[in-house]
Amino acid sequence: MATVQANTYNGRQLQDANLTVTQALPTAATSVTATAIDTGDNTDGIFPEGIALEIICPATPSLVSAKTITYTVLADTVNPPTTVLTPSLTYVTTGTAGNGAALTAGTAKWRLPANTARYLAVQATTATASGDNSAVSFTYRLLGAGTDSN
Repeated sequence: MATVQANTYNGRQLQDANLTVTQALPTAATSVTATAIDTGDNTDGIFPEGIALEIICPATPSLVSAKTITYTVLADTVNPPTTVLTPSLTYVTTGTAGNGAALTAGTAKWRLPANTARYLAVQATTATASGDNSAVSFTYRLLGAGTDSN
């Protein structure tokens, strides 16, 4: 398992390919949970500071106007995680008139709270009659770093 790299003083957040997951989006009215990242941490109940989670949401040309895809962060002590992280971290993309694919793309980034459990995953849920979006994939990754005494 890879070690998360430390933050640099200029504020860059380093990326580790082993802490990046890509998952195909689900079809209409379903959800899919991406493979979990095992942070290998939080055995003492404190998650390291300075780690961010970034979700990269693709342009989705099949997303029907006014329908949504909701991305929810899951964190748990078991793999696969099934518990929504508290406080809840969610990001929603909405289809636009004419299925404006470029407008549905986006990125969300949050610093992870100290109560984050060891296993992290992102679940994508599509609304009813939202179209088949499974031809494109979303990505999530951990950025930055911190160290822990474990």
